[in-house]
Amino acid sequence: MTNDRIPADILEILRDNAAATEAEGRLAPASLDALRTAGYFSLAGTADAAEDPRAVVSIVSQIGAACPASAWIVALTTAVSGLLPLASKAAVTAVTDAAGPVVENFAPGSLRVSDHGFVLNGTWPYSSGSEVATYAMLAALQTEAGRPPRMRVAVVPTADLRVIRTWDVAGLQGTGSHTLVAEDVDVPADYVFDLPTDPDVAGLAVLRTTTFTSAALIGMATGALDVVTALLSGEKGPTRTRYTSFSDSPGARALYASAASRISNAAASVAAVADALAQHPDAHAADALDRLARLELRHSLVAAVREARYAVDDLGDLHGSSAFTRSNPLQRFWRDLGVGSRHLGLRGYIVDEDLARALVGRDDFAAAIS
Repeated sequence: MTNDRIPADILEILRDNAAATEAEGRLAPASLDALRTAGYFSLAGTADAAEDPRAVVSIVSQIGAACPASAWIVALTTAVSGLLPLASKAAVTAVTDAAGPVVENFAPGSLRVSDHGFVLNGTWPYSSGSEVATYAMLAALQTEAGRPPRMRVAVVPTADLRVIRTWDVAGLQGTGSHTLVAEDVDVPADYVFDLPTDPDVAGLAVLRTTTFTSAALIGMATGALDVVTALLSGEKGPTRTRYTSFSDSPGARALYASAASRISNAAASVAAVADALAQHPDAHAADALDRLARLELRHSLVAAVREARYAVDDLGDLHGSSAFTRSNPLQRFWRDLGVGSRHLGLRGYIVDEDLARALVGRDDFAAAIS
């Protein structure tokens, strides 16, 4: 899969199953099968996506306009798969051959050495795709007597883990971001690798993840716009007015145009960050993105997602209270965007704090990684 234009039939499957995905709290089987078959859980293994994050942004945004939960899981799977080159050939082959979603979670568990490799224990909340993923990449602290602790990543089949259904939220319910539990899980030695500790490498990884999830959120805003575009193209007018269609109202047209422009500008901002990532893929290169540059780009992402959210609020105003009936997809886009835009990578006040510190040459940052 190398084309960043998603076939219409796949988008139709995702759109038709978006409500079921939310109701079931996991990707609907038809959506999961369509995405896996087309290779959208293997973006990091394709030439265009591995070398050009702009392809990922385009793909994830299109998916987000059809099914927000699907886009979120594709975005995170692609982001974490960027760590696979650090893993052994056996681990990489196992993950790529499965061609399914991959859970990532860097809340540390614990690893201890065993006769057969390692034994993993721990609890990892907020694990998106926990019930549909084939593999999980989980952080764990390896401790051995007489040696300093090492932060590592264990590549584990999700069949070896237990899921506690803790994810009960107003939006992105379909991501199934439940809690994963490992209880004395045996992990082969070649399925464990060191988590990068270099702050530039870690910071670049955070920026990539935030860029891809932001693309999903912009896609959700685009999906909301599509709903209202259909409304304006119809023959129904605002209730208790003289207008026979929404498009007859100058106020409705102006509000719609403003929202469309804000979403378009937000999409352009996320694409610009993807451009910067494409030009600076190596955290150790002479022209690598330093912390200030990364914070400036994350600030752009925060601003873009916030603008998209405000635009969708305006679309709800335009549509009216009927937009929030359970059968109307606009309310699902509104809720999913509302929850996703509060993800920890998009905490605007923390990004603003640390950007201000970087601008004045301070290094007492609030976030451990940025």
